[in-house]
Amino acid sequence: MTLTGAFHHIHNVAIIFDTNAIFNKCEDKFALECRVASDFYKFIQYRETKKLNLANLFVSKMTLNEIIKQRKELYVTKKKDFNDICRYFNIDHTINDEIIDKIPEDTESFFTNNGIRILEYPNNLNKIIERAIEKKTPFKGGKPNSDAGFKDVIIWESILTYNFEAERTGKIIFFSNDNGFKKDLLTEEFKQIYPRISIEFIKDWDVLKKEISDLHLELIASSNINYDLLLEKFKDNDSEIIQIINPRKTTTKVDTNVVKIIATLKKQDGTEFDAAYFYDASVNEIELEYLEPEEISEDIIDE
Repeated sequence: MTLTGAFHHIHNVAIIFDTNAIFNKCEDKFALECRVASDFYKFIQYRETKKLNLANLFVSKMTLNEIIKQRKELYVTKKKDFNDICRYFNIDHTINDEIIDKIPEDTESFFTNNGIRILEYPNNLNKIIERAIEKKTPFKGGKPNSDAGFKDVIIWESILTYNFEAERTGKIIFFSNDNGFKKDLLTEEFKQIYPRISIEFIKDWDVLKKEISDLHLELIASSNINYDLLLEKFKDNDSEIIQIINPRKTTTKVDTNVVKIIATLKKQDGTEFDAAYFYDASVNEIELEYLEPEEISEDIIDE
């Protein structure tokens, strides 16, 4: 996984979850608690255990309200089932319906307690109407009067209208199992609005875990590298170097704690060129060369 572009001005990653990634009515056996899909819960636990807390997590307001609606529907269904059982066994029992009124607050608290922020509804009705008329994805084609894909459109427009640049976001990951989000078309639309921010669509939880693990290391590097010291190291190697034009043109993970970074440098004669350096998060150090683990072992043996 490689981050490209002028990433030295940007320090955040955003992960946005679609409704189907978070809530599964089949897994929510008890409507009185906000039970999320097991894979999402495992991801939250993985993130906490590995301390991968540099990425910002989001859901859209549409996702929040859709989950609240589904939980209320589930509550009504379970209540009916319970009342049927009570009548069958001639049991006199009444359920306090105040419980259903607490579902919105309980659901919002779940997201807040897990550090998940809400993307508000988009304030661009005209654009959504035009999108519906043109059947532009995520609206689905088919029947002329169909509004299939409307919820997906609201989620997508919530992403497009949120000011990620103000938070210096360099990468967005949208996690969804919904085939209505056409990756290629939406990526092109997103890049027209945010040319400096990359977006990736992911469906697999293991892929997501690896992605945030890699990104976490790269974000640590972006926060901790001393660029004055880096320039001195380059100057020690070549006295003609006078400036670092772009300290992180590309970044690539090469080991558990090490990233390889390509920087653009400038010489006294105005020549610009690319050169590599390495950041080791385990010791918070930068070097111009990377010694492979097996090479280290051989050196120790030779000594």
